[in-house]
Amino acid sequence: MNFSSLPARALLALIGLLALSATAQAQLSVKVSTPRTNYLKGENVVVRLELKNNSGGPLSFGGIPGRSWLEVFMKDRNGNNVVPRKPSRYKGGRIGAGQTIARNISLSDLFSMREVGNYSFSFNVRLTEQERGGYSSNRKYINISEGRVLSSSRVGNHKKPVEHRVIAFSADRGTLLFSQVMDVKRSYPINTKNLGEVMLFQSPKTAIDKQLNNHILYLVSPKIYNYVVIDPKGSAIKVAQYKSAATDPRLETFGDGSVVVAGGIPYDAKKEREKTLTIH
Repeated sequence: MNFSSLPARALLALIGLLALSATAQAQLSVKVSTPRTNYLKGENVVVRLELKNNSGGPLSFGGIPGRSWLEVFMKDRNGNNVVPRKPSRYKGGRIGAGQTIARNISLSDLFSMREVGNYSFSFNVRLTEQERGGYSSNRKYINISEGRVLSSSRVGNHKKPVEHRVIAFSADRGTLLFSQVMDVKRSYPINTKNLGEVMLFQSPKTAIDKQLNNHILYLVSPKIYNYVVIDPKGSAIKVAQYKSAATDPRLETFGDGSVVVAGGIPYDAKKEREKTLTIH
C-alpha cells in the first residue's frame, strides 16, 4: 500500500486502527505445550494451555451462552482438518493483570484420532467482549503410533467380548507400559491406561481372575515390582508394589479363580524413605 497517497484523515485513522490492533494482540498470550511428542493409539492425549494477561487490568473469558471461548483446530498427517466429535465446552474465568493461568485439555475428548500418523493442533481463545477473532496459540505436533503387544486375553461372552492387552511403547524417553481394554467387535480401545515406565529384561506377568480382571506384575527397578489390577472396563481397581526378598514376586492362580501375588514382600516407598532418614 502507498501510504503517501492517502488523505491525512484516512492515514490518521489507519494509524489509530493499527495501534489498537497491536494493543489488542498484546493483551493476552496463549501458549500450548505437550508432555510428550509420541503417543500410543487410544491413549488419552492431554495438553497444557497457558493464558497470560499482559494488560493493565483483568480479562474475562467465557460466560456467553451458546458460544465457546476456546476453539481447537487439528490437522491430520495429510493436512486435512480433523472434525471435532463434539463442541468444546469449558468453564469461563477471569485472569488478573499480569497473571498466568493454566488448564489441562484432553484432545482425545474432542477428536477421534483413530489413524496412526502425525497430527498438528492449535488453540484460539476469545475474550468475553470479542464477537470474532481472538488470540491464537503456537502450533504443536504429536505422533500417534502402535505399541508392541506383550500379552492379550479375550474375556466376556460372545455378545460383548473384550480383550485385555498389555503393551510396551517407546515414548520420547524410555519405555512405557500400558494396559488396554479393546472392544473386540469394533476393534477399538475402550480404555487405555499408562502404567508408567517398565524394565523389560523381565517380561510382565499377567493373569485373569474369575471376575475377568487382568492382574499385571511388572519390574520398575532391579528389585521393585508394580502390581496393578485392571477391570473389564479398563479401570485400575488395585495398585501396589512388591520387593524381591528370598524370591521374586510372582502371580499365582488358585482353583477358585482368584489371583494373588506370591513371593517377595510388600514395598512402600514412603516408609522406606522415612526409614532411611531415621537411620541417618
